[in-house]
Amino acid sequence: MNELTLALDDLNKTLEINPNFSFAINGCGDIKNKQGDFKGAIEAYSKTLTINPNDNAALYGRAKSYYELKEFKLALADYNTLLNTDFDPKMEAKYNLGKGFILNELGNYQEAIDCYNKVLSLDPSNAKAYNNRGMSNYYLKKFKEALVDMNKAVELDPEYPQAYNKRGDTKIVLKDYAGALADLNKSILLDPTNSSAYSNRAVAKIQLKDFNGALNDLNKSIELSPNEYINYQNRAVVYEQLGSKEKAKADRTTAAEKEKSIKDAKK
Repeated sequence: MNELTLALDDLNKTLEINPNFSFAINGCGDIKNKQGDFKGAIEAYSKTLTINPNDNAALYGRAKSYYELKEFKLALADYNTLLNTDFDPKMEAKYNLGKGFILNELGNYQEAIDCYNKVLSLDPSNAKAYNNRGMSNYYLKKFKEALVDMNKAVELDPEYPQAYNKRGDTKIVLKDYAGALADLNKSILLDPTNSSAYSNRAVAKIQLKDFNGALNDLNKSIELSPNEYINYQNRAVVYEQLGSKEKAKADRTTAAEKEKSIKDAKK
């Protein structure tokens, strides 16, 4: 047994003695979150909230679990509840940061920016707030503003792989392909498991006519995230450039199937 499993066993033994001990219930939720059992975590936090509807630790934990399950509207409801109750002022930046993540996912980019502005008024050195405000600006097609925010994120945290990834993506839009390639190389060096960085680097390589390099990156991105249809679309473009028309045709078919599956799942 690992340490998390042992800790969970100890908490469950505590709950056998006192089933309504909120601290122990939340502890179970926290451990299940770390184990990737987000549904189990939500069940634990929800039990606490039946005992004490204003338990901020349970609301925050449940909001994060809902986010991991892509239940963004439920996560947003918990963050709104948190921010409309009495809470530790030290947590205000974290709550607004989490709410901003959710609003970005829901496409409410200006509202997300408002959240990140609040975070930065409380914590001016928060690299994640700059990076994610940059993402909001990116989605609003304010690419130069996005780049300014991402530059600040990298300045504050030079070891932040997602900041390099998103800045690289932004530089592609601004047609700075060499700059994008440098950022995406750094992102992958810091986190070799991020499929998005390989996908973005492939786009930069396509623009730089490095089709074999792009193919390698798309293969790796597909290996890491096999359901991202955009990778198959881009690989089809690469196969066309390399003269593999049958492979290009197969990838376009796969891309269409995966895109349809995603759309059907959202209905």
